[in-house]
Amino acid sequence: MYLGTYVTPGFSSEHDDIWVEAMLTTALGEANYPGDSTTSENWPGFAPGHSGVLNTMAPTQFDVSGIVDLDVKPPILWIRGRTTSSSRTRRSSTSTTSARSA
Repeated sequence: MYLGTYVTPGFSSEHDDIWVEAMLTTALGEANYPGDSTTSENWPGFAPGHSGVLNTMAPTQFDVSGIVDLDVKPPILWIRGRTTSSSRTRRSSTSTTSARSA
């Protein structure tokens, strides 16, 4: 699973066994990984639920809108990527900025 899904084909590391061992410690279930879900009228017919690891970053649970009210804004690393349809090459750009109100 690790070599076929999580890393680039041909990748090998002296830490492969450590990564796999860590993956095998993952607790599965609605309260753990991946979490629960709820139905949605929109495609694909489901949406993030209220518990579980994957739901922690869902906009329904993770609200960072209050950052604009902070007196001292923390640096934020913005990462944007896209896949081109012709080459299927992943391109990304990064920049660091301070949070600011929109």
